[in-house]
Amino acid sequence: MRKLLLLCALITASGTFFLSSCSKDANLYDPNQKVNEYNNSWNQQFGAIDPTQDWNVATTVSATAACPTIAGESEMRIYSDAPLEDESNLMAVTKLTNGAGSISFDAKKAANHVFVSIKNSEGLFKIYNYYAIVNGTVNITPSDYITPTRSGFTRAANCPVTKGEKKVLPNIKFTFDTGVIKYKGGWGNNILSVEEWKEFVKTLANGGEYYDVPFEKIFENGIFKGFDWSKPRAGSEISTEDRNVEITLLNGVAQEEAVPCWTLGQGYKLFGPGSFFMESQKYYSNEKINLYTNGLEDLKKVEKGFSIVTEGGEIKMPVVYGATAISDRLGYIYYKDGQDPLAQPHYILINDARPQSNIYFNSWKGDAVGNMALSNWSEPQKSLWGIPKDTKMYGTSYKLAFFGENHDQEATYNFPAGYHIVFFIAPYQPYNTNDYSNHNGNYTESNYNYSLPELNKRIHDDNHRDKNTDSPTYITETGQWGNQVSARGAIKAAAWTFNGQTFLGFEDGGGDEDLNDIVFWVEGQYKTPEPPITVPDPDPLPEPQSESWIIACEDLGNTDDIDFNDVVFSVSHTAGETTAKVTPLAAGGVLPSNIYHGGNNLGEIHNLINGAQPNANGQYSMLNTGSKGTPGSAITINVPANYSVTNHGFTVKVKDQNESIVLESAEIGTAPQMLVLPGEWAWPTERTPIGTAFPMFVNWSKAANTAIDWYKSPVEGKVVK
Repeated sequence: MRKLLLLCALITASGTFFLSSCSKDANLYDPNQKVNEYNNSWNQQFGAIDPTQDWNVATTVSATAACPTIAGESEMRIYSDAPLEDESNLMAVTKLTNGAGSISFDAKKAANHVFVSIKNSEGLFKIYNYYAIVNGTVNITPSDYITPTRSGFTRAANCPVTKGEKKVLPNIKFTFDTGVIKYKGGWGNNILSVEEWKEFVKTLANGGEYYDVPFEKIFENGIFKGFDWSKPRAGSEISTEDRNVEITLLNGVAQEEAVPCWTLGQGYKLFGPGSFFMESQKYYSNEKINLYTNGLEDLKKVEKGFSIVTEGGEIKMPVVYGATAISDRLGYIYYKDGQDPLAQPHYILINDARPQSNIYFNSWKGDAVGNMALSNWSEPQKSLWGIPKDTKMYGTSYKLAFFGENHDQEATYNFPAGYHIVFFIAPYQPYNTNDYSNHNGNYTESNYNYSLPELNKRIHDDNHRDKNTDSPTYITETGQWGNQVSARGAIKAAAWTFNGQTFLGFEDGGGDEDLNDIVFWVEGQYKTPEPPITVPDPDPLPEPQSESWIIACEDLGNTDDIDFNDVVFSVSHTAGETTAKVTPLAAGGVLPSNIYHGGNNLGEIHNLINGAQPNANGQYSMLNTGSKGTPGSAITINVPANYSVTNHGFTVKVKDQNESIVLESAEIGTAPQMLVLPGEWAWPTERTPIGTAFPMFVNWSKAANTAIDWYKSPVEGKVVK
């Protein structure tokens, strides 16, 4: 556990040791006197030690990723919490190949979760969620995530969703292909099927050769013989008919806390002036087009709308913003190649998509946020209704349900690969009506929209069409942007990526076409027919700091205080990296104390903290034992990529006159002089025993598996802050 090195032993001719110059209190014939005194003092204060106690709150956790839909090389990052949470620290970074890989890292023994992000080669998040630590392992697949709750974490549950009321929307119709091909001829501009043309030409003189029948004529030796009915030579027309849109309400839709949270200041960056979703600025305005890296080419991508193709697994929609005051309903359609999406069942996932039903201040399901239109924001403070910009915002996440290929099975959250999904918005009250309780079953035709403009063109409403040309839907390639087209027609939703997330914004009415009435991101294992444009972030968020640990030492200068503030320093390391940082924090001892790692002397701690020098007696003043004060500068050390604080390799040499005591990791089950603790730990004030500053420490000392988070419960005024 400890080594007592006698550097000044004088051997007399009789073979006895003369040690009076080495230690003021040392028994001449017992160099371990102080060690024994320390053990006795420990037993008196804390009682018997658990024989399995290793005095380290860290443990090694192994994480394994198995996400085969993430092709090529990707990067996995593991955090203690979601990156926007205050307590988040970066624990590990590693590369994955085709979504597979593993890494080991240090975690608190009390931790039951980590947060995992996997970003693919395009810079998009494919995994972004919490995962459980179970028996020292983390399994990372799309379906193994856990969900935050106010009381802790729960695993993804079975799907309780059932189909509810089906509603036919007679005022919202769509054009449907009957599959019957009819051909237009010159005689009376007739439009007939093949069989109808055959009957018709029987009535014509001379077999109808003098009429413009839209089929190729057959001649033999210059003599007309009839028509080749398989070869139309004039334009054909596909017969269509109008059908009503049908939507189905879903019962039992689960609401979950969206991950991660965000702040008002970050929201202002996403939705304030100059942003993609800036209020009352058309998405094709000059100001917004300036955000597009490739100008007109990016605008064309925006105007293709948004749909996804599933790759297997869950699909979630976390709502993060809303500038609407209408009780919008939001839904989805899933279909396979060759199927008409408008003819498939339409499912309402979100019954009320207003922000006050989905976004909250300070905690999920806390204080509801009202209309988030830009007019309610303060630009200088980047705040909403005077609420500070650093206020946390928590959105609500919804999971899509799959009812089988033929929509006749019990619901599951697991979508097979190969299904297209398109989203739609269905306001459920007359436009600009403030009565949210009495909807009267009204869906407003002008505000009912799909995320694909080609579908909006097929529903019968001029508001969905370009009133000038009907096509193209994007701005023409000549002239000034934004001036050619008076109405953008079918574009009612847009997708874009920002900070690795793919956002989708919907327009629910009005003429501003800012596409920000409801904004959510789409999370899960999917691909898009064409990647959405990426809007760069001019002010990216800082990465959370590396996970840090504090090594706190007792130097035996006084064997009765056991305050563990004599030598205190932190070690920060991210698994997968080959350097770590050591930061001197406090020196509650007065004796010279040098920190070593792997035999390398990093320096004397008093000197490292503030350049202090010893007095004439060779002793120092205590530092940072009443308040945290200013730490010393960080020292970079080289470590293996799999370095762990469970076997940290640090020692401290404390010199008292000519005697050096080496402090190192405690032997299991013996009184320690070195503890490994979380980086946020507050050490006891001078001469405050650790058991007084942290009463639960006594329980942990006696039983290693009890009160493993004792460090979270200090006594006010007994620790350094």
